[in-house]
Order: sequence, then structure tokens, then C-alpha cells
Amino acid sequence: MKKTAIALCLLAVPSLAMAQDDRGAYLGFSKVATVNDDCSDCDTSGTGFEAGFYFNKIVGIEAKFADTEFDDDSSVDAEFKYFGANIGHTFNTSWVRFYGKAGAVSVKMKDSYWNESETDESLALGVGVTFTPFAHQSGVYFKIESLAAEVFDDSIGYSQITIGYQF
Repeated sequence: MKKTAIALCLLAVPSLAMAQDDRGAYLGFSKVATVNDDCSDCDTSGTGFEAGFYFNKIVGIEAKFADTEFDDDSSVDAEFKYFGANIGHTFNTSWVRFYGKAGAVSVKMKDSYWNESETDESLALGVGVTFTPFAHQSGVYFKIESLAAEVFDDSIGYSQITIGYQF
């Protein structure tokens, strides 16, 4: 609830300064879903948070955290942590940015029924697109992205839809 209140405050307050086209920090809140290619009952959904910084038009870094719950078993949930590079370009538009990403992901599975947990780390690769609908008149953005990784000897796909603000 606290995260939702912060997001609404960020979006409701008029922009104090124009967003930088080339660089700047950003924060976003996400709806997250994962798909496990090797286990049809292991799909999850939940919410996430991201923070990052664009150094220029092409390179940025970001961190993500997501808390998800198994769709078929509410006693099992997964925490996803990601840190990596975001490399893309606007291709001479002021409202859309396509990018690729590479980084590290850590997944912690927790079973509250059996009181057990395990963690695994892996390389993660992904693609995405960021839409800035007001052409940098405001820092509001929407993002659609997908990551792939292999954790716990399974191939997983991580997708998110994000709304955020670039400062």
C-alpha cells in the first residue's frame, strides 16, 4: 500500500523540472508475471519496483525487485532481484526507446507451508520498449519488457508492464 501511495504522489505532483532527454534517474512500479518452460504449474504473478539511471541516450543501469506468488499454490512465492545494463536508443523519436539488457538475476523461492527456501543466481538477458507519451514534457513513462534466465535448472521468462517517472 505504501508503494502505491508513493507512486500516486509522484504521478499527481506536477513536474518540477523537465525530464532530461539524455540522462537522469527513474523509478517505476510494475505488474510482473513469470513463465516456467519446464513446469506448467510454476507460473507466478505479482508486483515489482525498479530504479535506474541513464548516463546518456544509449547506456543506463537499473535494479529491479519483484515479489510474486505461484498461480497454482499460494503458499509458495518467489522474490526476483535483478541488476544490469540497459542499452538502447530512441532512433530519432522523442517518445519511444527500444533496448536490450544484460545483467544478473537472483531468485529466492519460499514455501510458507513447509517453511523452506532456496536461492539461485543466473545471467539474465532481455529486450524491452519504453514509451514516453508526452514527448519529454513530463517524466512519465510506460515500459514493456521481458527477461530470460535459467534458475533452478529451469528456463524462466520474466515479463513486466511498468509505469514510472524519470527525473
